[in-house]
Amino acid sequence: MAQEDKREADLASAIYGTILVTAVVVGTSADSHITAGWGALIVFITTFVFWLAHVYANLLAFRAAERRMPSGAEVRRIALDEWPIIQAGFFPIAVLLLAGAGLFSRSIAFSIAMWMGVAALFIWGLIVAHREGQGMVATLLTAGITAAFGVAIVLLKVIIE
Repeated sequence: MAQEDKREADLASAIYGTILVTAVVVGTSADSHITAGWGALIVFITTFVFWLAHVYANLLAFRAAERRMPSGAEVRRIALDEWPIIQAGFFPIAVLLLAGAGLFSRSIAFSIAMWMGVAALFIWGLIVAHREGQGMVATLLTAGITAAFGVAIVLLKVIIE
């Protein structure tokens, strides 16, 4: 895989992972019986399962395209290409664990983790726009549209509560 293709795969996985994590944080925050610690575990397990699913799907696609089983190195490459899905959960999980340790309230932790996702999506949009060499207006538009996925998930929280 060319270096440019790898960066695109990493970016796509990071954006997808950030959307996934934000959705899981919002979903778990809606249930007041789920503590911040349990929320952290749910985010981790969900990202892990989705990471495995992406790796497996890519392995199947590889087999179909190449008509052979991938080598160990190819499996590792595919797994690493999807690793940003799991990385997207690191900071929100840390925030939830800190709340679980009593540093701040459950409500504050879930709010921080949720808005952290929206902010991360905005930043991913900025990164994409910067790589394309977009001007200021186009950059803000790209970042805003990317962040809008997180905002849409937050709005769902308002609806379900």
